[in-house]
Amino acid sequence: MTHFPEIDLPLAAISGRSRLNPRPISAPPERIEELAATIADVGMIEPLLLIEEDGAYAALNGGNRIDALRLLQARAPDNPIVVRGRLFAGTEIEAREVAAAVSLTQTPMHVVDKIEAFQALVQSGATIDKIARAFNATAVEVRRCLKLADLSPIVRGLWRDGKITREVAIAFTHGSREAQEALIETRAVPLTDAHLIARRLRADSLEPTSAEARFLAGDPARVSRYIDSGGRIEEDLFADAPVFLNAAIAVQYVKKGDQLFVSGQIETREYTDKDGATRRVTEIVLRPFSGELKLLNNQRRAAPGPDDYGETRTRETGMNSHAGGGSLKDQLNDEIPF
Repeated sequence: MTHFPEIDLPLAAISGRSRLNPRPISAPPERIEELAATIADVGMIEPLLLIEEDGAYAALNGGNRIDALRLLQARAPDNPIVVRGRLFAGTEIEAREVAAAVSLTQTPMHVVDKIEAFQALVQSGATIDKIARAFNATAVEVRRCLKLADLSPIVRGLWRDGKITREVAIAFTHGSREAQEALIETRAVPLTDAHLIARRLRADSLEPTSAEARFLAGDPARVSRYIDSGGRIEEDLFADAPVFLNAAIAVQYVKKGDQLFVSGQIETREYTDKDGATRRVTEIVLRPFSGELKLLNNQRRAAPGPDDYGETRTRETGMNSHAGGGSLKDQLNDEIPF
């Protein structure tokens, strides 16, 4: 049996598809974009089959994966991508035979199967770091896999059957399995609207990319006051930003009348509301590393004291009594000027 030794190479060392690759044509750009997103989430699990050709390394298979990796590299040029491959050594005829066999017999593995495989490894006792090393992935990529593997079996089934997209699957990670299944059963929101699904499952939280969350996260002192006030923070593996789970506490630090400086992109999006009507909303979007939000009047609000909650009441009770007892949705709509 032929042995192909494994090697790790920088992406720049791979010239592209080998002239012996039986699939010389790239997939459509939208397919490469989708593949790049999957690799960014879960890593590239299967090594490429490489051959030395014209003084460089070329791929006997996986040309689309190389295109996707190059797309990711272009977006993060300061973080060189390392690719794991298996090095073929033999005649040209043997190389063509191996490449054809791999291309014809390999059954594409759905991303759901990959994330469930990672989950099975963890359940068997493997650590996240060990899995990351074994599959040439980062620890964050493995944690994203495990987060997706924890989705309700119903959600995973819809994803595997192509009835929901990757973005929608990620949106479902914002709620418990029970909440996910309830949302599907009641058909409260369309399964095509990832943004609305995330909002419904995280109704009492601030979205990580929202202006309020970015403003709060921009100052460690504000974050400390939020935590001291009873607020909770959860990491969002897919947004690379914290999730402030108690919006009613968080918004106390940004009130109507505060002077704010906002620098971002004006975007208009459409969504379908619960009645099936198409709505359009225009927002100022603060992208990571490109948006900015500052409080100009340097107004610092003291963290709510014990009297705001009472010694025996829960913090949720205290939050509901805030601003005249209105609902959280009303508080947000009335008090946030953007």
